[in-house]
Amino acid sequence: MSGILTDDEYAILMIAAEGRSMLPIGRWEKPVNDLVARGLMIRHDPSNNTISPAGREALEQRERDDIAAIRAVGQKLAGAQAAQTSIRELAEQAAQLLAQAARASAEVTGDHPEVAVRKWIDEIYVRAIQLVGQ
Repeated sequence: MSGILTDDEYAILMIAAEGRSMLPIGRWEKPVNDLVARGLMIRHDPSNNTISPAGREALEQRERDDIAAIRAVGQKLAGAQAAQTSIRELAEQAAQLLAQAARASAEVTGDHPEVAVRKWIDEIYVRAIQLVGQ
């Protein structure tokens, strides 16, 4: 049974997977002993602990999980970027339509187009708030 590996346990298994024996002293004492208790390392004597086949599988599983997590973050980032691009395109369309409305309004009212834009922004703002609330 492997369970979830702590970062220290993961580091120990990575070192052990390279063929090195782990001495359970200092910082490594508790995680090495825990790995031995879980069957992920084999204790040959008090100062010689090596990775077990189950330990190799736990190490490989952690690496697969890490890769999957990185891919998931990448997919979310790509989705956020696509949404941001779409939102920018919609905002550009709204600005183009607002400019058209302001020019048409300015022709009828004689207002300067910038004045017409400000007036329409107020009306559009009120309507957008109504639409968002629906």
